[in-house]
Amino acid sequence: MREVKNGDECYEQYVHYLTENQIIRSYLIDITRRQQAENSLAQHTFYDPMTGLPNHAFFEEQLAIALAKVQRDQSRLAILFLNFYNYERMINAFGLGCGEILLKTVAKRLSQWIEKKGLACRWQGKQFAILLKEPGDDQALTETVKEMLAMLEEGIDVAKQKIHLKGKVGIAVYPDGGNDGASLLKNSHTALEQIKEKHFDSFAFFNEKAASKANLFFRLENLLYEALDKHQFYLTYQPILQINTGEITGMEALLRWHHPEIGEISPVNLIPLAEKTDLIVPIGEWILRTACQQNRQWQQAGLPPLPVCINLCLNQFQNPHLIANIQSILEENQLNPHWLTIEVTESIIMENIDYSRRAIEQLATMGVNLSLDDFGVGLGSLSCLQQFKIPAVKIHQSFIRDLEHSPVNEAIVTGIMTLGEKLGIRIISEGVETQQQLEVLQKLQCQEIQGFWFSKPLKVDAATELLSQNTIKADPLA
Repeated sequence: MREVKNGDECYEQYVHYLTENQIIRSYLIDITRRQQAENSLAQHTFYDPMTGLPNHAFFEEQLAIALAKVQRDQSRLAILFLNFYNYERMINAFGLGCGEILLKTVAKRLSQWIEKKGLACRWQGKQFAILLKEPGDDQALTETVKEMLAMLEEGIDVAKQKIHLKGKVGIAVYPDGGNDGASLLKNSHTALEQIKEKHFDSFAFFNEKAASKANLFFRLENLLYEALDKHQFYLTYQPILQINTGEITGMEALLRWHHPEIGEISPVNLIPLAEKTDLIVPIGEWILRTACQQNRQWQQAGLPPLPVCINLCLNQFQNPHLIANIQSILEENQLNPHWLTIEVTESIIMENIDYSRRAIEQLATMGVNLSLDDFGVGLGSLSCLQQFKIPAVKIHQSFIRDLEHSPVNEAIVTGIMTLGEKLGIRIISEGVETQQQLEVLQKLQCQEIQGFWFSKPLKVDAATELLSQNTIKADPLA
């Protein structure tokens, strides 16, 4: 039996030799439609219909074959995961049709570039996977990746304009980056996800330490969803101190998380993780409600009233229900708005100036205090003071660190102190940890400080004991 092709037609030919009659018979069966159906099925099964590139099913098959070869030869291969920083922005600017043009162009260029180097496939969405069968050493592979990205970044004609895609690549190399296909694919994708957009890095090799951190964050993110319901969060309170009198002028509420199995989750991990999820708004409401309840309890216990300070991230501050929620929580706890301070950074305020102006005016009308946190490290510090009525600012701790040894830091702090005096703004130095830092701040006539020199963040009982033993300045704005 054999297949016989005649133009676009395809036949199966059977040949029989009848020995008794010494006759040869040939049968031809038209299998054109069957062949077309099989080809079509294979195309749909193993190839992406939009780009014509192999899909991930075909890619995984070829990867298994390539791995068998490199394992036998004790050589290397590399898996690249390709994505694009600005693809969504292009879609928003030029419409959905632009996306198809971009993907088809990328696929065509990859097909021409890859040639005998290996195999490229469209993995999903705007992600592509690439198999390099002979990547060479890391330096050679780096040059290959740079060459590919430069080729993909060349202008693409869309809507009579040339636009440029900015690509990023995660790289995993056999055997260090994974011993099997599944590991290589996962690790190259992990490397891709570790590339930070704001730095516009082009590529990253898989790193075991970074991957472990990413896995920890993923696990914590899942656990975070149940932490609020299971009451695993609690607040600590760090006092703000008037240097000259020793009076406490406020307490900053800080979120903490104790998981029954893992233990204490570091704030370094907790805060970015909470901001990354859609839970930051309900968590923020819990912080606000809990801190206001605690402040009211202190007042009911006979302690002189003082403000409790709450930090808000961007999503919390821009929540359209923010003002209503604050009003409701204050009324619920019968707490005078004067005893609540909202802390935001200048970058949050400058993100949407019109919204920030309305929110700040509404907070001021309610009687809620505002403090500008981490002052000096954002891009809009002076602009914030120029455009908004800010009653208090906290100098970022990076200017306080090494203050006694850094003339530059001392000059910056001096300038902020002078600015605060001219504008009638409270200036608070945060991150004060040593006696030497305190002495310099006293020399610079700083009035208020916050930091480990006086007290670390305290749980409720310890904070209550501190407040009962120390003089409290009843009106921090007086």
